[in-house]
Amino acid sequence: MERNLFPVIFALLSLSNPIVASCDLERLFLGKRVSIEESVMDCPIVFRGLSVATSGAAHNPAGGVGSKFTARFELSNTFKDMRAFRDQWSISMDADDRTVNVTIMEEPTAECAHGITAPLEYIVFGFADGEKVTAASVVKWSERTDQRVWMVLGWGQWGDWSPCSVSCSSGIQQRIRHCLKDKCPGHNVEQRHCNMFSCDKTINPLTLEDGHFFHPSKENWKSAPDRKSAWRLEPYTYLWVPSMLLLAGLNITEFPRQFTIFFTVRLFNDTSGTIFSLRSRTFQDTYLSIDFRKDDLKLAHAAQNGSDTVIIPVDLADNNWHLIAISIHESNVVDCFVDCQWVMTDILRFRTLDLPEDSDLIIGYLFSGDLEQLSIATDPTLGNQHCSTSRTPIIDPSMDIT
Repeated sequence: MERNLFPVIFALLSLSNPIVASCDLERLFLGKRVSIEESVMDCPIVFRGLSVATSGAAHNPAGGVGSKFTARFELSNTFKDMRAFRDQWSISMDADDRTVNVTIMEEPTAECAHGITAPLEYIVFGFADGEKVTAASVVKWSERTDQRVWMVLGWGQWGDWSPCSVSCSSGIQQRIRHCLKDKCPGHNVEQRHCNMFSCDKTINPLTLEDGHFFHPSKENWKSAPDRKSAWRLEPYTYLWVPSMLLLAGLNITEFPRQFTIFFTVRLFNDTSGTIFSLRSRTFQDTYLSIDFRKDDLKLAHAAQNGSDTVIIPVDLADNNWHLIAISIHESNVVDCFVDCQWVMTDILRFRTLDLPEDSDLIIGYLFSGDLEQLSIATDPTLGNQHCSTSRTPIIDPSMDIT
C-alpha cells in the first residue's frame, strides 16, 4: 500500500522553506473582529469550508482603501440553510453545490496576495451582495468554534462518539446532540467511518484468550460504568505478554520495526501513566513507551546509546473519549493523529527507535483511565485510517431532540 507522505513532506517543506508564510484569511479581520456569537446572529450566511484558491488579490504595499479579493471554498458544512445560497439570495454556485466564492472586503496581506499556499478550514460569516457572498468575518475552524456556532442556533453539545461497530475493516460510529429550543436548524445525528484499516496483519492484545497475561485475572478487570465495551484501568490493572507469543498468529517472531498503534481512551483530570510499553528482556532500561500526562502525550525511547522523547502537545484530560493513532516509520519517523486529524510528524535521528528483538508488550501499567480499543498494525501508513474526517449528517425525528 502506498504511504500517505503528506505529513512528512509538509514537515520537510517547513524546514527547508522557513520564510514561506501561508495566506491566513482570519488575520484580515483582526482589526474589526466581533464575537463568534454576534457574527452568527448578524450574518444570514454561515458555513464551514476549506479554502482552496484566491483570485484578484492585488497587494498594494503602500496600503490603501477598498482593496479586495475573492477566496474560493469547498463547503464542508452549512450552519444555516444551504438552500438560501441559491434560492433566497440567488447566490451563484458551482453545479455540484459544493463550492462558493466569497469576496473578502479587506486589503490582502503580502502572503494572501500570492494566493492560497496551504488550504485551511474556516467558518465564514457573510451576507449576500447581489449574486455574490461577501465576508463579514472569517475564523479558523475548530471543534470549539464549531460548537459555539451551533449553541447560538439552539443546539446542545455533541455527545461522545459511540464505540466503533467493528475492530477493523471499516465500521461506523455515531454521536448525537439535543435541540434546546422549539426548533433548531441542522441535524441531530452525525455518523462517520472508523477502524478503516484491514484486519490482515492487525492484532488486538485485549482479546487474548490466555488469561494469565492479565493482572489481575481478566475476569476481575472492571468495565467502564457507562460503556460496557471499555475497561476501567487502575494503576495495577495491566496486560503483560511476550511479543513472540502475541505475534504468533501473524507468523512473525519479533515486534515489527515499523507499525501503527490505535487506541481509544478516556482520560480524567488526574490521569497519568503508561498506556503502552515495549521493554527489552535482555537490556535493562531499554524501552519504547507511550505516556499520558495532564496536558500532553509523550512517546519516550531509551536505549544504551541514549534516549529520545517526542512531546505531542494535546490536552486530552477532559473526560471525553479520544481516538489516537501513532505510527513509527523507518525507526525514526513518528506520525500522530488525534480524533481523525493529523497532529504532527517528528523526524528523529536515524534508527533512533530501533526496538529490541526480545521485547515484552505491557498495556496499562500505572495507568488510570478508560481504555476501549488497542490495536496494533504492522503497516506504518495507516494512522489516518482510525476514523474519517468526513461526517454524514442525519436527521432522526424519532429521537428526543427537545
